[in-house]
Amino acid sequence: MGDRAFDPADPPVDGELYHSFGELVATFHDATDDFTSPPARRGSNLDEQLAQVLPLLAPAEENLLRVLADAVRNNLAQYSDALSKGICHGDVSLDNLLITRDGLSIHDFDLSGVGYRAADFTGVASTPYWADFRAGYTSRRELPDADLAAIPYLAVVASIFNLRFHLIDKPLIRGTESIHEGWAQRELDNLRKAANELL
Repeated sequence: MGDRAFDPADPPVDGELYHSFGELVATFHDATDDFTSPPARRGSNLDEQLAQVLPLLAPAEENLLRVLADAVRNNLAQYSDALSKGICHGDVSLDNLLITRDGLSIHDFDLSGVGYRAADFTGVASTPYWADFRAGYTSRRELPDADLAAIPYLAVVASIFNLRFHLIDKPLIRGTESIHEGWAQRELDNLRKAANELL
């Protein structure tokens, strides 16, 4: 069998796959521990994201994002020194998993850069297989308590980044009608859910 991208429609999507995926991401983090790069991870600057998104929102949504952003800043300021920092992949999901003759491989590095390593867990942490992924990751690499605590706050940053993409970048490519596809609304729903859990 030749190399191919993982198709989530192909069975099995199960704990074993996510365990191996966690091992793979730990290997990636290990391999980039000594790599340095001046730029921060694209989309990781919360204030830049907010400055572009807030003018496009209704007052209630604007207030929601401001309050959540304050919670993110407070959390990261409190634990910043304890958080793992280094090269992040930026989009750890099955969409970016490649099946090769030698096993699993990760691709699509356009969002990679320096940042908090816990940002790489925000997507998988919301799946039913987070425990399996985490077990695979920690079989290869330590996952500090501070990183675990930061995941829901970094998920807020990821949602704001995605919201910006669907409100600003995507309409430039697909037209303003793309805003009505529901993706921006989904991110706003995610942010409301985060507010209920974090505030």
